[in-house]
Amino acid sequence: MPLTALFGLAALSTPPALADTPWTLVSIRLGHRWITLSQQVPKPTLLIRGQNATGFTACSPLTGKVIYAGSRLSFEALDAGPDDQCPDRIIDLREDYVNLLSGAMRYQIRGDTLTIWAKSGALLFRASRE
Repeated sequence: MPLTALFGLAALSTPPALADTPWTLVSIRLGHRWITLSQQVPKPTLLIRGQNATGFTACSPLTGKVIYAGSRLSFEALDAGPDDQCPDRIIDLREDYVNLLSGAMRYQIRGDTLTIWAKSGALLFRASRE
């Protein structure tokens, strides 16, 4: 097999990077229970560029600072904006999402998924294809 074909296969199987990859939340773990978000719910997102984190809480913009090294990860100065535009059915998701990000301790990328672990739960994202 030509080397270019081998390199092409390697590029396809390389997992996305934590930074510069748009991530979309698909599941949230509260305690020991995973909850998969329904198709009808606006999905929270996360994008890390350098030391900046941006995204969407399901009803408002998200900004903050991020620190990561190895598998360790933490967020600082997260701002989820006002919640007055959030419908009642979304407000709990927004609060859980921001609280889990605020308490983030480590992360793991496996395939096209990113899991962020916090003391009180976890967030499972899928890499978004732009």
